[in-house]
Amino acid sequence: MTAADSTPNPASAAAPASYVQVQGLAKRYPGQQGTAVEGVSFSLARGEMLALLGPSGCGKTTVLRMVAGLVEADAGRVLLAGRDLTGVPVYKRNIGMVFQSYALFPHMTVAENVGFGLEMQKVDRTERGRRVRESLDLVRLEGLDARPVRQLSGGQQQRVALARALASRPDVLLLDEPLSNLDAKLRDEMRVEIRRIQKTLGMTTLFVTHDQDEALSMADQVALMHQGRIVQFGTPREVYEEPADRFVADFIGRANLLDGRIVSHMNGQACIAVDGVGMFSVQARALQSLAPQGQVTLAVRPHRLQVLPAQAVSDGLLDDALGEDSVPAVVESVAYRGDLLAYGLRVNGQLLQAEVAAGRGVDARGFGLGEPVLLTWQSDAATLVGRSA
Repeated sequence: MTAADSTPNPASAAAPASYVQVQGLAKRYPGQQGTAVEGVSFSLARGEMLALLGPSGCGKTTVLRMVAGLVEADAGRVLLAGRDLTGVPVYKRNIGMVFQSYALFPHMTVAENVGFGLEMQKVDRTERGRRVRESLDLVRLEGLDARPVRQLSGGQQQRVALARALASRPDVLLLDEPLSNLDAKLRDEMRVEIRRIQKTLGMTTLFVTHDQDEALSMADQVALMHQGRIVQFGTPREVYEEPADRFVADFIGRANLLDGRIVSHMNGQACIAVDGVGMFSVQARALQSLAPQGQVTLAVRPHRLQVLPAQAVSDGLLDDALGEDSVPAVVESVAYRGDLLAYGLRVNGQLLQAEVAAGRGVDARGFGLGEPVLLTWQSDAATLVGRSA
């Protein structure tokens, strides 16, 4: 449950005995500037689900395909339950894979598609039929075995592809952008379904995605990649709440990135002043080698900021709602997102994002454009993400 590459990873920890070990994988494609993947290492316990997350071109699919054996690594190795897979052909790895395009045979029925791999493995007809039925039951497609796949919806086709991968009883399941072809509502439903199936089977799973919501909601561990390397590895909560650097903070969720300076260390806390905004506090140990009076960058998630009426002080709202610091602001934008209101707030020349729960009735309107408000926060609202440029 750890990751490492050729540079230190702040989220790494001593790994327990692991089921999947990826050690120093590297890949350069002919004619490409730089490397597609460089020094990627991580380990995964049996039954865990790992999300390889990152922007397009960061190398996550290449890593997945090297684990599958579809792409030969220039360096490094993959171990499965201690067995080195270097040089082992794809068909002998016992790894199931669901491709982004599903790769189904349109002229075949659902059952024929699911059983195709078993037929190639020369599994006898009776056993093949039993596994096909079990797999279709698992993905909730019972009764559709005789239907041509071209007559299925996108979500049903995705389930057929998953059932086909599961029918061979793989040691590890690989999913390459499994939900990218589905509409938003169906994506949400299939997230739940894939996670249910994975937990039911205790199937060790790696999936590639560029969608942070998928990674955070489905995975036990997240490996965030950038320019061919893993920049942070950890649980979804760790990656979101404790971003290792500015890139992680900006890519995962929404964040206000603020440049500030260290003004003091006291009782294990360091105070950071952000000009024009106010004071924030971080654990002094998080500063590592940063010197006092050093310039740093903080990340403040929008939901950690509170927005109050400008007259909050005179109306006596201080004790109930005001945080440990506050500053006057002006509403520059408002977006209604159903369960919350997202504000763009101008604070002494800086634009900050704040998200607050949407109310009902009159309260749902929130604050209007150009309206003066009071922005407030608790001192520990920020996370240190590095030195200022």
